[in-house]
Amino acid sequence: MSSIKKIFVVALLVIWSFGLSAYGGWKLKAGLNGRWTYDTNVFNLSAGQAADLRADSSADQESGRFEDMNSVGDHIIRPSLSLAADGPGLFGRNLEIDLSVDYEFLVKNARRNNAAIGASIRQSLWKQGALELSGLYVPKYFKRNYVIDGEPDDNGVVLPEDREYEPGVYREAEGRLGFEQRLLKRKKSGTPGLTARIGAGLSERRYDLEELRGRNRNGRVLDAGLVFDFKSSWELDFAYRREFSESPVVTEVLLLDETDSSVDFNDDGDLLDQDVRIEDTVDRSFNEDRFEATLTAPLGRETDLQLSASFRLRRFTSVEPFDGYQGRHDNRWVFGVDFDHKWSSNLSLIAGYRYYSQTSSFPDVTGDEDDYLKHNIRAGFSFKF
Repeated sequence: MSSIKKIFVVALLVIWSFGLSAYGGWKLKAGLNGRWTYDTNVFNLSAGQAADLRADSSADQESGRFEDMNSVGDHIIRPSLSLAADGPGLFGRNLEIDLSVDYEFLVKNARRNNAAIGASIRQSLWKQGALELSGLYVPKYFKRNYVIDGEPDDNGVVLPEDREYEPGVYREAEGRLGFEQRLLKRKKSGTPGLTARIGAGLSERRYDLEELRGRNRNGRVLDAGLVFDFKSSWELDFAYRREFSESPVVTEVLLLDETDSSVDFNDDGDLLDQDVRIEDTVDRSFNEDRFEATLTAPLGRETDLQLSASFRLRRFTSVEPFDGYQGRHDNRWVFGVDFDHKWSSNLSLIAGYRYYSQTSSFPDVTGDEDDYLKHNIRAGFSFKF
């Protein structure tokens, strides 16, 4: 059993044992959340890939390139059930336990339907500190179809209809141990309060097919954050996350353009051929930095506005000559605006918007994400029993 799954199993066992003890100072609370989202680019396709999906050519139909990828955009329905318990923990201090189960239904792209199970244990400590262990498990997630081989012609070129695609389905787990400390109390004079957070975690991703094991990941994560809270419920949150992700170096079938690589792959005396089949090593390992800022501002006694912006810089560490990852870096911006209105003591209504934009220094020669743009519109509710 991997280290991530061990963390997750321990969290679930603790939640189960404490959950059965909902007496003697323990309180149980259940919640039901629902969210509708319209995602304009579910599979994070480039403009060219999105146009190809809409065109649905006979060659792509024959190869299975977009099998079960029925629409670029889609409606996503996400119900969520949660169970929380809090009561006396270590040294008589408060202990909070949370368990959640989410499920995503996609209207047009049903193969993408997926579940997620989350759990966390938060132990209050002395001097306004807290320690938290959390885990997340996604048992099955369909990302997109990937080319794994192709039948070349006499010149070594693989035509679109002669390619072989397989679904990229993976399972994923992550665990995190974090510490939070209140450093400054908010003062009536206007001095904001300050809370600091630090954490470390592990993650892993495993694809079902052996041919796609080069896309597997093992990640190590470090994170930190500062939260400033002001008078009248204003709040400013800064977060930083550093990830080191390792993938196995494997030999895969690549379809390369000679003009891009300046190599005569098929030895025909020129550099003019496209989609020439070769077998070579691929390394998808990367290091990633993520910066995020969130401002929460009250619009009234019952309504909050939240503005957010995040930037992700992913640098690939490959030294392989033809996999397209050597020297590559991806930049992604996400901007968001959300409204949260407390309708009653039990019910809150939410609405929001997200804008995503990613640019890559090199196109992905293995058919994965590179440049893409998308918008999310969402609305939902949160009900506490």
